[in-house]
Amino acid sequence: MIKLMQFLAAALALASCAPAIAPCGPASCEGGCCDSRGVCVAGRTKTICGVGGAMCSSCEGALQCVAGACVMPPMDAGVDVDAGVPDAGEAPLDAGQLRTVRVRRTDEALLPDGGVRVTQFNLATSVNQRLLYEDGTGEWIEVMPTESGLELRYDGIPVGPYVLARAFEYVVSDADDFELGARTLGKRDRMVLNTNTTLTVEVRGVPAGARPSDSMGLTSLGSGTTADFMTLGLPNDAGIASATIDLATAQQSYGMSGADGDELTVVLRRSVADGGSSWVAAHSSATVVAPELATQQSAMASVTLSPLAQEPLQLTIRASDFEQFVSDISPSASPLSTFSAVSTFVSAPRPAAGGDFVGRSTVIATTSQQAGRGDVTTAITFGRPFGAAPLLVEGRLTARVPLTLSGRTLNRTIDAIATTRADGGVLEVTLSPPRFIRINGESASVNRTGVGLTPVIEWSQPAVGTPGTFVVTIYKLTPQGTTLSESFTAQVRTPFSRLRVPPFALTRGEAYVAFVVAVTTSFDARRFGFHNDREFGRAVVTTAVFTP
Repeated sequence: MIKLMQFLAAALALASCAPAIAPCGPASCEGGCCDSRGVCVAGRTKTICGVGGAMCSSCEGALQCVAGACVMPPMDAGVDVDAGVPDAGEAPLDAGQLRTVRVRRTDEALLPDGGVRVTQFNLATSVNQRLLYEDGTGEWIEVMPTESGLELRYDGIPVGPYVLARAFEYVVSDADDFELGARTLGKRDRMVLNTNTTLTVEVRGVPAGARPSDSMGLTSLGSGTTADFMTLGLPNDAGIASATIDLATAQQSYGMSGADGDELTVVLRRSVADGGSSWVAAHSSATVVAPELATQQSAMASVTLSPLAQEPLQLTIRASDFEQFVSDISPSASPLSTFSAVSTFVSAPRPAAGGDFVGRSTVIATTSQQAGRGDVTTAITFGRPFGAAPLLVEGRLTARVPLTLSGRTLNRTIDAIATTRADGGVLEVTLSPPRFIRINGESASVNRTGVGLTPVIEWSQPAVGTPGTFVVTIYKLTPQGTTLSESFTAQVRTPFSRLRVPPFALTRGEAYVAFVVAVTTSFDARRFGFHNDREFGRAVVTTAVFTP
């Protein structure tokens, strides 16, 4: 009983200390309207209509809610029209005009010889061909295509957002034409590897003074970064060290094949401490023909390292810029450290417009500092294992968010804010986290119960930067011993700051947490939901625990 009272007291204290949500208005509810309770809601229905943080209104008579305004429906409703596209922060358009939506999937892969393989999928064989959209009451409507093949055609779709599925990932769009294909800048042709796919690297020429903090990285230039931060064993009496990694669990697991002439570059990174600063940087490297490696196989590569010429680079991390946005991540978040990483990239032009493919290298240098140290400038030295390839430098803030459920706590560590610069130098925040995250109009910064199986998750735009898309990832939390375990449930990409969770993602009686990642893009996320950029900013806001 005493423990129960202590738990209730702690819960009440947590509730009383919950951060105040900004009053509903233009600053905190740009994507919707303020209802009679002063709560920001979507404002998309006939009875609750509005946008820009104004008071919600009810559309009388034949008026319909379109883009947050009560208007007369068009006389030619039922004819395909193009009503335009709202900004990412605006409320989705309401049903009232009908059009045809066409969907294709064309993947592009950069080959080892620099060519590009274009694969157009026959979507008639897709397991999930449903298109989902919300009706005026917020219920999901499922539509199957009227034609399927290289293109899926959906007729009679209301103007406004709809949801499509690509494998286990959902994507939201409001475009008449949508491309499900992936073109990933920073990665080349990928081979999916299962467990027990191991690569052992046998290393000769390990420099004197090797230490346990040294690490290795592998780059297969035909496929991108293969593995980072492999632990190098100490050399034996013959001066040979080795490291083994399961590529299925590596940071980026790509396939390699010696048959197509691909190369494998092995980089040894040494830990350095100088004048109170410390970093890890490329010291030696070797390049060999990549071994044959397929699913459920093991392979070995033997290399002899050669020293790299060292060059200086001065990095400044504006830690104060990063840490000032920690409270936007979650009211209970705490900063852990700021981090920077240097890599290189080699470009290959695409035959069509839209940027280059980039074969990104393994990390060749890193710096880190504990939270609260303020702005830090570090003069590091490192070697370039890939010649004169341009640098890519990333600054990152890691933060810890405690997730509580049934008296258990999972301290979730996340990469909260990140930005990249092609020229290195000063790393500062270019995109801060979304703000004021809500579930069904209520603050999501405290645990919520009874939110339903398809709750509406909303957030406000970041204080800094303009994201091009948002990636919402939902994890299920399960009590396990004295802590919690998490498992992936669903991921949704959306250009909007409002998302109704698609059906079948949540299960009644389970507990979940959602992370919303804002991402800057150079492409139109409403038409190309699965493209990625080389240089980007990203920032995270998280809900507390919620249950349907």
